[in-house]
Amino acid sequence: MKKYYMDKTCMSFLRVIMFCIAISLILITKYFLYFISTIMWIIIAIIGTSFAVFGLVWLPLYFERGSFMVSRTEIIRNTGFFIRTRQIMKTEAVQYISLIMTPFSKYTGFNFVVLHALGGTIFLPFLSKSDAEEISRHINLSINSRKEEKA
Repeated sequence: MKKYYMDKTCMSFLRVIMFCIAISLILITKYFLYFISTIMWIIIAIIGTSFAVFGLVWLPLYFERGSFMVSRTEIIRNTGFFIRTRQIMKTEAVQYISLIMTPFSKYTGFNFVVLHALGGTIFLPFLSKSDAEEISRHINLSINSRKEEKA
């Protein structure tokens, strides 16, 4: 059984995006609410606090605790921070697999593996490019070996 973790480069990329959005919202707030300074500063404090909580606390903990285990017999997904979730799917139940790789995925970490089975789906997000390809290759070999056994 091999254990995979979420890619840390994706966490950094998401932090940069969240920071840019927070700065943009602060600038928009300052531009449109400059004449109501009390409300403007309250909204700016809410935006800054939200970025600090989600970008600097929650996101690293979420990425640290997210893991995926793939073996010959099953796929296990462990995610969550406050509410921990564990999904288990038998490898023999997988009908087909989708590998989603975005442009520049090597640098952003936006690589996803979606495992489809009869009645369920497991989504493996934010993998490194090599891990996503390795999981996809492993599951495809499992699916192809089942086809050969039936033939």
